[in-house]
Amino acid sequence: MADGNGKNQQAQSSSSSASTAAADEQREATGMSPALARTADDFNRAHGELKAEAAAMAAECGVDVHVIAFLPGGDAATKHTFLGIPPDATVAAEEAKRNQAVAKAAKDKAKLMAFVGKDVSKMTMEEAKTHREKLMNLRANVIRKLQQKVAPATSIAGGGGDDEDEDGHRNKISKIGSSLAS
Repeated sequence: MADGNGKNQQAQSSSSSASTAAADEQREATGMSPALARTADDFNRAHGELKAEAAAMAAECGVDVHVIAFLPGGDAATKHTFLGIPPDATVAAEEAKRNQAVAKAAKDKAKLMAFVGKDVSKMTMEEAKTHREKLMNLRANVIRKLQQKVAPATSIAGGGGDDEDEDGHRNKISKIGSSLAS
């Protein structure tokens, strides 16, 4: 192999052996054996891939991802946390949720006031009677629902027929019910 290709192959093998020798010298200077250094290189490469995938998953799914990787030999570990939603976005989302709840409560209150809070002074006598009947029906429905909720609780507690609780106070539901009868 006296042609030009033989010289190139010989030059390539000598340069690769020179780079391997340089890497071996560097590892020996740091106190690592070549096998351990290759293991550390493999770990660093795999750990980099794992961190990249974890960061991508956190961003894509919007969840926090924690990565714990044990170093070769198992003597130590590294931990990385990738936040899926930035804290500012979390605070903004919670504030938006609160604002929606407040707006819904205001809307519900306005609906109730439109139904219940009519200006009676501007009504005729017939309109006032009809309005009072609607309010009494609404009140009776509320009392019935409250009594349905309380009935299972009193049967479990083994309460007697009296309308007083353990402190001697009368039950508010019975007060409302008795005022309807009058």
